[in-house]
Amino acid sequence: MAQSIYLLSTLVEVLKSICEDGVHVAGAIAWSFVDNWEWGQYDDHFGVQAFNFTTLETYYKRSIFDFVDFFRGV
Repeated sequence: MAQSIYLLSTLVEVLKSICEDGVHVAGAIAWSFVDNWEWGQYDDHFGVQAFNFTTLETYYKRSIFDFVDFFRGV
């Protein structure tokens, strides 16, 4: 949930800069698409897709759906 709040609040500020200040924005991307080896560890989970180290499967987190829904609603 915290990641969704972070992503959405960031996108709202980008949208405000476009509408209020006329800033040209070519696109937006999340910090990381999948949890990764950041700072020598896998403890931080900030990707929009998670990785299961036991089964080696990936799955989408709620934040990716919030990210997509934001752009559908703009």
